[in-house]
Amino acid sequence: IIKAELSYSMHGQAGRLDVELLQDELVNYAEGSQVSLKANEDNLFYGYLFTKGIKENENVTITCYDQLRYLRNKDTYVLKEMTSGQIVEKLCKDFNLKYKVIDDASRKISPRIHDNKTLYEIIDYGLTEILVNDGQWLIIRDNNGTLEQVDVETLKSNIVIGDESLLTAYDYESSIDKDTFNQVKLVRENEETEKREVYIVKDSSTINKWGVLQYFEHVDERVEEDWIEERCEAILRLKNRPSKRLRIKAIGHLGVREGVGVVISIEALKTADNVQEGHYIVESVKHRFEDELHTMDLEVISYER
Repeated sequence: IIKAELSYSMHGQAGRLDVELLQDELVNYAEGSQVSLKANEDNLFYGYLFTKGIKENENVTITCYDQLRYLRNKDTYVLKEMTSGQIVEKLCKDFNLKYKVIDDASRKISPRIHDNKTLYEIIDYGLTEILVNDGQWLIIRDNNGTLEQVDVETLKSNIVIGDESLLTAYDYESSIDKDTFNQVKLVRENEETEKREVYIVKDSSTINKWGVLQYFEHVDERVEEDWIEERCEAILRLKNRPSKRLRIKAIGHLGVREGVGVVISIEALKTADNVQEGHYIVESVKHRFEDELHTMDLEVISYER
């Protein structure tokens, strides 16, 4: 291997491995080939070759994805009340994907017609409903060839990234521009009365400071009024705050991947915006391997919910 890049993200993007290699006539780089990446006997990636190419220097380039790539398949499902784990099980069985439900939620996902949606969108709808209503943060990821539904709370590590550990550079941002809402409006069409039912909750104090930042959503006509009111309040609790993101460049650590909790300790951020030392979730990470050097770029977000 001349160089390799291994990328992971929490939001439905498949784990991706990009490799540049010397051409070898004994190796057949065929689409669909199974590919694994190991370092120091550690399994870092298992997936399938999707793209291959040759550069003008005659080096071979390949791009591989893990099983999350197959969650880009689209279909239509009419789902009754099921847990998120049951939904994952159904979709994975239908598409012959290897899976394991490590953590599940007791809440059953509200019934919904998913028309022409990707498998990930169908799964993510349920995971988002659990996060919004209960604060339980479940994710779907590929772990060495097996799709897993897992609670991020179980993925906390003792890896420290900060002034005296691994950190080489950082970029911090606090914003109300991207995922902040202080008014929530949910709408349900009532076929019996032929009227549109509107549910609104808001926070006047942050509206006075920021102006109206409205979240809007149509909800299924089959859900109960109590569920809609609960969802309104839960979305407001979750979204009525600035979003805070921290982008980091660091010396590579093989234990860092999406969903893992790492300890961030940067003294300057404590003074500038009260960013306290503690666990943060790795939202995305890109590992780079070249000339025996391992570095990583990652983005972390707060556990606060």
